[in-house]
Amino acid sequence: MAVINFDGWFPRRSRCFVISNTGADTATMVTKDTFVNPPIKLMGITEANDSEILAHYSQDILSTPQAFNDSFVSILRGEVPGWRLISVDIDVDPGGVALWFGSNDPVIVASCKDDLAPMNFCTEEYALGTAILNAPAWSKGIEFEVCNYTGCLPTQYKLGMHMFNVPSIPRTLMAAYVVKFVGKQKIYELEMREDNHGHMQDTERQYYVGRLYS
Repeated sequence: MAVINFDGWFPRRSRCFVISNTGADTATMVTKDTFVNPPIKLMGITEANDSEILAHYSQDILSTPQAFNDSFVSILRGEVPGWRLISVDIDVDPGGVALWFGSNDPVIVASCKDDLAPMNFCTEEYALGTAILNAPAWSKGIEFEVCNYTGCLPTQYKLGMHMFNVPSIPRTLMAAYVVKFVGKQKIYELEMREDNHGHMQDTERQYYVGRLYS
């Protein structure tokens, strides 16, 4: 197997790496296929008990509607028909992994429009709710399976976070990694760091390094 090193830039630092069930490049982009394509599958969640789920995930109370918070654990397990996991984003500045769930159920959408969440992601057609991966779960990582159309070969992603130190910076910094598989074949792995791998002068974009396997 050949291994090719690569690097590059994401055009933004916030929510810079996105996994979507439609191939969208932003986590909050909802298209006509969002509620048609199979939802993203969160691996291992159905085997976890309530306390384990709440230890690893929390609600984003600034943007998440009450209808999502009320059934938080059941929604993460995929047990609430009106909600589905539509995208995941990861970044290191400010840092974290966010899971975006969407619903086009008329009852949920109607209740969400009057919700008082400060950054309410509700429209006339859909509602969005967010789950945040808590710090204790960063090192273990989190795995997803994505199919953008029925019958496709599943694509798996493993995401994780860790902290590191740089002698010239007087605080601990954050790093994130992404590994992609198609079937059993590893496609690539990449890493993003809060210090932009030394490119600290660029504060708008996110630098990454990786390995491509072929």
